[in-house]
Amino acid sequence: MNKRQRHCDKRLESRLESLENGLRAALREHVGRLTLASADDPVEFMDMVARGETVDLAVSIAELDGARIRQIHEALRMVRQGTYGICGRCDGRVSSRRLQAQPFATLCIECKKQEEVARPSSPPQRHGVTGIPGDHRSGGA
Repeated sequence: MNKRQRHCDKRLESRLESLENGLRAALREHVGRLTLASADDPVEFMDMVARGETVDLAVSIAELDGARIRQIHEALRMVRQGTYGICGRCDGRVSSRRLQAQPFATLCIECKKQEEVARPSSPPQRHGVTGIPGDHRSGGA
């Protein structure tokens, strides 16, 4: 592995660790809120269950962060195989600027634009990718 690949590998590993730690913390916080609600006010806990808050939030966090974790694992595999920075669609070069912004990007900017045009648009996220107020992580790859 050359110096550039080692640098990319370290950045991706760091990003992966941060994301996994964030996911664990968010789920711990969610479970803590549920535990407090059930202990302090069983009626409030039942209301939360009835509104689907107990499952919806945890599933949203896990799905979004899980997808990002899979993207990072794929990028790490590409670094180790020597194909990191090569577009998965056109075999062109993914710009270093794009990789700095999205280290797990597998498409060059042109192919990513084409993919986004072809994909039906989803409603805008009001509070970052997880829908949680205060979460301002971006959702693009």
